[in-house]
Amino acid sequence: MFLKTLAYAKINIGLEVLGKRADAYHEINTVFATVCIHDEIISEESTEIAVVCEPDLGIPMNENLVYKAAMALKTFYSIPAGAKISIKKNIITGSGLGGGSSDAAATLKLLCQLWEIPENESDLHTIATSLGMDIPFFLRNGFAIGRGRGELLEFFDFHLPYFIVIVTPGINISTKMAYQGLKIDSNRHRAGNLKQILLESRNNHHILKEQLRNDFEPYVFEKEPVIKQIKEALYECGAIFALMSGSGSAVYGFFLDSKDTITAKAKLSIFKTYTCTPVRNSFQ
Repeated sequence: MFLKTLAYAKINIGLEVLGKRADAYHEINTVFATVCIHDEIISEESTEIAVVCEPDLGIPMNENLVYKAAMALKTFYSIPAGAKISIKKNIITGSGLGGGSSDAAATLKLLCQLWEIPENESDLHTIATSLGMDIPFFLRNGFAIGRGRGELLEFFDFHLPYFIVIVTPGINISTKMAYQGLKIDSNRHRAGNLKQILLESRNNHHILKEQLRNDFEPYVFEKEPVIKQIKEALYECGAIFALMSGSGSAVYGFFLDSKDTITAKAKLSIFKTYTCTPVRNSFQ
């Protein structure tokens, strides 16, 4: 059997780090939004788990999240079979677009088909959470408030009425280092109502720039000034809102006019850029 699926990227529309938890993780508040940039995941029957990535990521196979996801699913359900999994990468690694996490989630769902496992949202969420905090979101895609460490999800239906340009400067930002670089005090910060801000932005898009932030930006911008310059350039080209995604290094901009996206891509042509649209929920 030969099966194929798409693994979509995400952006964070606002990312607040509220404080450090007792378990040493950080409490966050964010909106995850899937966009149409995607990797392609192909699986076929095999006697063992094998993962092939194009282009090669330069890491051992057993360190690839796709391999870990396949092994976790196999162990959870005591599956005797294996699978050969091929990944065609398009989402830039280490850019804050969730490519690895999305690939892992897509693999979990694809292998459920290959191994004829009834798809159970609760079980898949448990497995996904054991692998990484972003992975549960990609089981469903669309728009969701992410709380806790990112694994507590509140999905909601939303139409984002903008053209989106994503710029990836090819700088790999370590999420661990980004958290260590945060300048937050010991007090727990209050979470903003990000969903309400998005809903109100349909009648007043200025609220996005006024009330949304990414708490990783000060550290990342100081470490890699070119990322700040990309954000400024998106505004110069007419973006009504621009923000770094995740812990970086990708920066996206929302535009009202498609002509401005062409201008932005031309101005930032030394970087890999995408023009994309949101993706709606897929796991109902």
